[in-house]
Amino acid sequence: MEIYLKIASTYISIRWDSDSLNHIIKRMFSPWHVSSGNPTYSWDIFAIDSRYFLKTHLRSVKCSDERTLAANLEYSLTLLAQEIYSQNLQVHASCVDFQGKGVLFVGPHGAGKTTLALTAIASGFRALTDDVSIIGESSDQILGFPRPFKVCEDVWNMQPTVVPLDCPYFKVNDNTKYLYFYLPCGRYYVENTSVKYIIFPVRNDNPTMIRELGETESLNKLLRQGFNCYQKKNGRVDELLDTIRKTSSFEIEYNSHWDLLKRVRELLATSSLDNCPTVEGEIE
Repeated sequence: MEIYLKIASTYISIRWDSDSLNHIIKRMFSPWHVSSGNPTYSWDIFAIDSRYFLKTHLRSVKCSDERTLAANLEYSLTLLAQEIYSQNLQVHASCVDFQGKGVLFVGPHGAGKTTLALTAIASGFRALTDDVSIIGESSDQILGFPRPFKVCEDVWNMQPTVVPLDCPYFKVNDNTKYLYFYLPCGRYYVENTSVKYIIFPVRNDNPTMIRELGETESLNKLLRQGFNCYQKKNGRVDELLDTIRKTSSFEIEYNSHWDLLKRVRELLATSSLDNCPTVEGEIE
């Protein structure tokens, strides 16, 4: 079997020899599937004695079972997309959209970006990504990065639930499921958005508090979470500054992801910053 993918202007061929892998491969790569193309890269998956061997232009790895293969496919997909978008700024952030207005949740691993993206979906938003956000040619445009959400069991079992019940998923291990949030097409996923707010979430046990950030503080926080901010000789400070100047940045301390999304909805509902707090303000 073989499928062709198109990421940006790059075509990739993926070939595999086991029908049992159809459900994994076709779901994982669905957003980029095209009928044909002249591939720059070719990936091959071979089944050998109920094990699998994955060979890409980036890496080759032996996989003991389908779960291990799925995890390595997801990791390889991330590396490939980051390579293809290497000329774009890439930020460690989830991104969601509400009626054409985008919000970046920026933070390190464990900051709650996936949970916030899922909560946003449950609150009527659509999502672009849960971990890697690509800044487009326009500095306020974010491009979709439709790899599956990695959802741990604690988040999966939260009440009220934040996981869309009609989304296909694949159990990778006892603590992690891949949620294919970009299926069915168009309901939970959007390909790009114009970002209006950059949010730096901070989890604590206090009521939700919001603080508007100045240009310098926002820039320093973004630089710490940029994957490729220093690849160019002159860095990309000017590009990040342009993004910051076209948006508004806030730090939000929260203990309830629902309260944080409520505050984000309030921000998006305003046509200007006139009614937004510039000092700490507590949600009633």
